Amino acid sequence: MNQKSLSRQGATALTTPPPIGAPWPGLPGYRYAGVMRGAAGQPDYHLAVLTGPAAAKLKGTWGEYGANVKGADHRRDGLVNTAAMAAAGSVLAQKVQAADAYIASQAEAQLVSANLHEDMPKGWHWTSTQYSPYYAWVQGFGNGNSGIDYKTNEFRAVAVRRFVLQSFGPSKAPAGADVGTAAEVAA
Repeated sequence: MNQKSLSRQGATALTTPPPIGAPWPGLPGYRYAGVMRGAAGQPDYHLAVLTGPAAAKLKGTWGEYGANVKGADHRRDGLVNTAAMAAAGSVLAQKVQAADAYIASQAEAQLVSANLHEDMPKGWHWTSTQYSPYYAWVQGFGNGNSGIDYKTNEFRAVAVRRFVLQSFGPSKAPAGADVGTAAEVAA
């Protein structure tokens, strides 16, 4: 699973996103959470969070206590973190990927909390950001707190998808098309 597939599959191409909190057109169960700044020179993107019964099924432990998962310490990029978690054997990350989503990073989960805290189930939720071999970051909904918890505790995951922002400048892509990544636009 990669950014391109999560940016394109199952979603209606939009020139304007829905209002924050509204359902994302073409993706049942997803609500628009807002805009994230891309990490490390990557393009900015819209973030949609999975809510409702489908999200409730995505619950489990973060991973193995004491295992340092290389590549899962990105505070801003949950897509990279989730791929590293899944490769290291995280059943939760694999379940979220099978649902064609990824686990939000610490920063992405904070955006969801800031904009949609009332739409999320109360309690702690896993982010994909590792704190240490023993702990990972969690996001609380209802109170907005974030912190760390033992990787072996069981929580729901903050499952999200991203959609690369369309450029307002000249582009080779037709108006209203899902432009994908910056490299695809330049090609």
